[in-house]
Amino acid sequence: MVKTIKFEHLVIFEDNQILASARDQDTRRIRLFLINENTGDVSIRHGRCESWGELYGEERSFVINNVSEARYVRNIPIFNFKGAFSA
Repeated sequence: MVKTIKFEHLVIFEDNQILASARDQDTRRIRLFLINENTGDVSIRHGRCESWGELYGEERSFVINNVSEARYVRNIPIFNFKGAFSA
């Protein structure tokens, strides 16, 4: 599921969390990911259930690697937010 996404923008919070927006290339739906850089945890937003779920293994690695690359290359909009993320 995660491997068909393309990241569109990042919001980086002061508390070392990143909110990443991506578009699923198959369904054209937006996917939201929350990455905690302190712990390495990656969550995905389940819009219909209004909840967050954890990603593990290859999916987690895929998200972290692509977000890291986007930050380094700066090929998408990146916003820095002074404050903490609150779901």
